[in-house]
Amino acid sequence: MKKTVKVEFLKNKANQLLSSDMSIEEKYGVIDMIEIILHEADAYRGYMFLGSNPTPGNADYVYRKYF
Repeated sequence: MKKTVKVEFLKNKANQLLSSDMSIEEKYGVIDMIEIILHEADAYRGYMFLGSNPTPGNADYVYRKYF
């Protein structure tokens, strides 16, 4: 039997993980996965940075929220 997961649930879980104390590398994995899921489901609505200095490679760059 085929199971489906609601995209909204996955997006909320990704947002929760991205605001946690995971490593930057782990957060990049979450970002890659949620962006693939959102694009495939035609549900990508962008994101916003939550930190004050979002430059690639630092913690503020992966501290974000998807819409």
